[in-house]
Amino acid sequence: MIFPLFLKSFDFLDAQEKNPFDLALLDICMPGMLGTDVTKEIRRRKEKTEIVFIATSDEFAVEAFSIQAAHYLVKPFSQEEFDEAMDRVLEKATDNKDKEISIKVAEGYTTLSLKEVIYAESDSHMLTIFMNIKRVSTMWKKRWVRKMLRLLAYTKSRIHDEKNTPWN
Repeated sequence: MIFPLFLKSFDFLDAQEKNPFDLALLDICMPGMLGTDVTKEIRRRKEKTEIVFIATSDEFAVEAFSIQAAHYLVKPFSQEEFDEAMDRVLEKATDNKDKEISIKVAEGYTTLSLKEVIYAESDSHMLTIFMNIKRVSTMWKKRWVRKMLRLLAYTKSRIHDEKNTPWN
């Protein structure tokens, strides 16, 4: 999975306007404008992007949640804290079964409707998602395969992975 990195807030907003992201990890202190101001612009546009803030202090936490941040992480944070933030985003994303997600595949990107997912299976770094009318396979780092399986488990899809983890 490829995640674009933007060094300037205005570059991020330009890309976001062309193709809104499902999730954005934003630093509070960004060149050009604060991450909270970037989020206000996203909300003004009525885009549904989930925002996780990363900051060096909790100084902006109240403001972040007032503009509907999914989570607020203070550096340094642990892998467990990061996973908790991602779980919160995944749960929120699957509250609406009509939600669509975009994933990187060999041919580029494809959009999947979560309500059409029937079954998913993983084998090492390969994730295959079976849907009503198609099958999608993608290669990811192992931890992202596990995250996607967790997302699909929230949708009550049948899951099989090589470790036979009981996802649902």
